[in-house]
Amino acid sequence: MVRAIAAIAAVVVACVTLPGATLAAGSETPKSDRGAPPAAPKPVAPIGPKSTTAAFGDWMVACVATDAVGKSGSNCSMTQRLRKNGDGSDLALYSLNLGKTEAEVRFLVVVPANVTLIAPPRLEHLGVKEEARALVWKSCAVGGCVADADLSIEEWRALTRRTSQGLHFTYKDVRGQAVDLPVSLEGVDDAFRALMSAGSRR
Repeated sequence: MVRAIAAIAAVVVACVTLPGATLAAGSETPKSDRGAPPAAPKPVAPIGPKSTTAAFGDWMVACVATDAVGKSGSNCSMTQRLRKNGDGSDLALYSLNLGKTEAEVRFLVVVPANVTLIAPPRLEHLGVKEEARALVWKSCAVGGCVADADLSIEEWRALTRRTSQGLHFTYKDVRGQAVDLPVSLEGVDDAFRALMSAGSRR
């Protein structure tokens, strides 16, 4: 289960498809029948993922370069992994990515595959219902279930403001029992500023 969620987490944090071309080792340029010197091979720009990470309290900002011929950019996200005390198994992976516009972000959560899909999960300050934000279950596999929601910048900042009760991700398991997972706000503002300045939009 831990390995499966880690695999999904790797896709969530940095899922980049890169165009590429390979040149077989030892291949030769064909010679001309007329004895003319062979044409010089065209230079091939190096293509491949280059990642950088930076820690901000309990959050990690990771960027994967998407360099290609004639184009460059990066795919960035800020993540937090919640682990169970004792055996260290994953309870949740939180990820925030930039949205389609400068005014929105996408919050995504991966949890073990033990959820009730008919009950929407929520991101909330416990006891403050007017600020709660419902997420949508997107998919489930053996390794875990994924939920997400598009948020405005203002909504994200309101949710991550410090309160005595803190921020929580809540959902119901397959038995209908409520599951309450904390979301640490340690370093969240610095991580968000780094994401805004370094990330690219989906």
